[in-house]
Amino acid sequence: MTSDKLNDSNQNTAANNGLPTPVLSLSDNVSAESQLRMKKTAAAVDVAGVIFDQATTRVHEFHRAISDKPLAVVNAGLGQLAKPVTALHNGITDLVYGSVRVLGKGLFTAGAATLKAASPFVNFSPATPAYDKNLNAVASAVSGIVGDQLAAGKSALAPELGFYHAQQKLALNTAALAQAYPEASEHLVVFVHGLCCNEDSWWMFSNPASPSAQKGSYGDHLESLGGRSALYVRYNTGLTVKTNGRRLKRELEALVAQWPVPVKRVTLVGHSMGGLVSRVVLDQAIGTKSPLVALLQDVVCIGSPHEGSPLARVSAKGETLFDIFDLSRPVSKVLGVRSKGVRNLEQGLGTTPVTQYLGVKFHLLGSTIGTFEQPKLADTIGDGLVRITSSLSADGRPESLVAYERTNHMQLLNDAKIRAKLEELTGIA
Repeated sequence: MTSDKLNDSNQNTAANNGLPTPVLSLSDNVSAESQLRMKKTAAAVDVAGVIFDQATTRVHEFHRAISDKPLAVVNAGLGQLAKPVTALHNGITDLVYGSVRVLGKGLFTAGAATLKAASPFVNFSPATPAYDKNLNAVASAVSGIVGDQLAAGKSALAPELGFYHAQQKLALNTAALAQAYPEASEHLVVFVHGLCCNEDSWWMFSNPASPSAQKGSYGDHLESLGGRSALYVRYNTGLTVKTNGRRLKRELEALVAQWPVPVKRVTLVGHSMGGLVSRVVLDQAIGTKSPLVALLQDVVCIGSPHEGSPLARVSAKGETLFDIFDLSRPVSKVLGVRSKGVRNLEQGLGTTPVTQYLGVKFHLLGSTIGTFEQPKLADTIGDGLVRITSSLSADGRPESLVAYERTNHMQLLNDAKIRAKLEELTGIA
């Protein structure tokens, strides 16, 4: 099979229309990167089909719950005479909604199957590098909600835990790491993102074009100072916190063993759920007497819900409450679609036992979108997702215990004050 004529035709058509060169082309030698991109795209289409199916089902349930009320009144008044009307109404609505579901889901399923089947024969090279970035962002967002289901179904959309560089998972061998980090340092600063995010989140509020914005990520800044190498983790946030912590601990051990220079120090920096995952890494390292114990000197938790997140608890209570009433039961089912990772955030891991980790310095950083002029209100609203008392919860005085005002949960990912704090604590010998 050749693609010369197909490519020539595509290129001529694109040139005539002033469009970029098409990204799909037949080939006898399809790269592994292209196949993975096709499979991820197919998985995204499949998930879209599931969402369409579920949305249609919930709308159908709303319709039935609403229509059942007046029909019940009619049935009570007319008795047997009203039954044909009820049966006709229900039959028509079931047929309409059922047809929409079957047709819509079928189209999505067929599209996904076609893309997956074509992956060994079609090279998929995006016209813009942003495609992979956006596809990975979608995968991470969806995984936060149903990542455990994606993993159980072995979906290509489920993020694979590892260290990522330029959208690619790093191979944990010395040659590959040396190529990615030509100026490898003996001090590793490992950044662990939060729910529904991936490693790109650390650049969320970075804007090189703006003179007032922060330039690059925290890791970029620390590397520019020298003596530190920043590594970024990607993981499936729909899995349990403990599962991700155990797996990250193993990956970190493998990374340290293959790092181009001897590692003398490791700092974990976790945002939101990432802080909880970092705590599990430390617990697992201590419990297994891992070589990491001697290297892990600092754990930084930024906006982490150690004692749980109010929003996660509201979702859990809402599921139970809405299930009581017929009209609101479809809402209960929507709230019930929460991954194990989200459910973990209802209670968190509990107070950070900093007094049990001798030799490890904990730095707990939190914020409020309000001001400290009204402390009770500031704590109640917290950063919009996590209360200050939850993010700063510890059984003793940690090395750093800092709360910032007028800062929301996501702004913690790239903030000048936290940037200075990380510079300070990672620079301590």
